[in-house]
Amino acid sequence: MKILGLISCGRSGSDLFHSLLDGHDEILQFPGYLWFDSKLLKILSLSNSKEIASQFCVEYKHFFDSRINKMERHHQLGPNKNLYFTVDKKKFIKNFEKINSIKESKFKILVDLHKAYYYASKKNIKKIKILLIHFHLFFNLMNFYKKISNKVKITVIVTLRDVLVSLGSTCYKWSKFKPEALDAHTLYLNIVTHIKEIFRLKKLYKNIYVIQMEKLHTENKKVMKDFCNIFSLKFKKKLTQSTYFEKKWWGDKTSLKYLNGINPKFKNKFYSQYFYQKDIDLIERKIFNLLKFYNYPIRSSSNTNKLLDIMPYRFEYLIWLNSFKKLNLKNILKIPLFWLLRFLNLYNNNIYENFNFPYSIGSKKMKTYRLKK
Repeated sequence: MKILGLISCGRSGSDLFHSLLDGHDEILQFPGYLWFDSKLLKILSLSNSKEIASQFCVEYKHFFDSRINKMERHHQLGPNKNLYFTVDKKKFIKNFEKINSIKESKFKILVDLHKAYYYASKKNIKKIKILLIHFHLFFNLMNFYKKISNKVKITVIVTLRDVLVSLGSTCYKWSKFKPEALDAHTLYLNIVTHIKEIFRLKKLYKNIYVIQMEKLHTENKKVMKDFCNIFSLKFKKKLTQSTYFEKKWWGDKTSLKYLNGINPKFKNKFYSQYFYQKDIDLIERKIFNLLKFYNYPIRSSSNTNKLLDIMPYRFEYLIWLNSFKKLNLKNILKIPLFWLLRFLNLYNNNIYENFNFPYSIGSKKMKTYRLKK
């Protein structure tokens, strides 16, 4: 069984891709993220099978009653937004007790939890070829690597979107949905993710593929058929439908509106109000090769003075301003530190110079293609 790790590069459709894999009888997955934090580590370290399964039910209760998961709108599934799914906890615990051995590794326990979940969901696992783990964030993948296993071979799939569009969308959507979630620290993490995600993933993993959000919409069948071909899966029509437990999914709350699955006419919206022209010039210089390789638009107009990179970007000013408006002293004190870290860690002129880019699924470009400056 191959292990696929799903990672998001900003607001790039990892949840959408996850939802398209729902119900495929060759893919084993939970209906959401797994967080490899101290809580999950503690569960996987328990010595009693019943206790492991019971504690997992407590920690991931939204997997067993989707009405709890309002953030992902799993309480509003189906064509009329009035459906949900449930999985019997008692059956899950009994199934896990049957297949699990307390002498197993943490990773094997994790696999058994997936299998027990499918058994309790009345899903067949005989044809399973792939275990998908939705890590979502880079640090979560690193936690798995450090705390669960550094020997498990993981093929990473990273969802990608026009970087400036995704960064602007992150600032706009979270500022509208939950302004306090973006401060100097979380914004810094988002900037690094958008600009260096593929770079740092490639340092750790050889087997990486890219799913471009734009193509996932406009060339959906092509992308999904190529995905099936790469991983020896049967292509099925359900791979073109966004669902959880085969019930229509409408996107999460941070989308600020209900999304009607795959959109063949999809077009990115660029939130230009979050950027000075010099920001665009400086950021695009850092990721120029990435933009060219994945065929994204170039918006920069000139070679801005590199020294301007020490000056805050417009979206930094705007997000920091929220902390001052709310007189949040803790967040205000974070600003100089993360401003400096952003400058030091992302100062490079061309981060992706002479870089072997991962293959974009559904693309005709060769996997080994190297784009030079």
